[in-house]
Amino acid sequence: MTRFRIADCRFSIGATAIFVVALALSLVAAPLPAQAQQAGKVYRVGFLWDRPAVWPEAIEGFRRALRVLGWVEGQNIVVEYRWAGGRFDRLHEMAEDLVRLKVEVIVAPTPIYAGAAKQAASTVPIVFASHADPIGSGHVGSLARPGGNLTGISLRHPHRGDCPLAGASPGVHRPSGRVG
Repeated sequence: MTRFRIADCRFSIGATAIFVVALALSLVAAPLPAQAQQAGKVYRVGFLWDRPAVWPEAIEGFRRALRVLGWVEGQNIVVEYRWAGGRFDRLHEMAEDLVRLKVEVIVAPTPIYAGAAKQAASTVPIVFASHADPIGSGHVGSLARPGGNLTGISLRHPHRGDCPLAGASPGVHRPSGRVG
């Protein structure tokens, strides 16, 4: 498991991947109160990113998190990967392709991909794995109540220059922790 540190926050790819996958799939598989989850349904997840070689540990963490949570590609989940390959001019087209495939959720790990997905999909839930300024970019309304169809992990609050957990509780200024 690769660990990394941003400012005074410590994260591990494994924990982040499991959180993002759990968040994405909770949006997909949580049945409405009046509906039972369809037995045997295969859920379709869109994954929009540059290429697997950019951060192979993150892709493997995503796949491992799927397995840990009981999701088996080809059995109860299909992941539709769309790789930009450095062609950022194609992001919107690729995001629209995922919408046409009727994915239940789009995983867009970073802001540029989340933005393209947001332009293409107004009702499909979109989950980002790391975002430095989701409010300033207009991707979410606030950290407490994102609104719209985007959610995910904000690693740093740009207006305070600290970790998103700082200020969540009185007296917490430099939170630190590791999950996994």
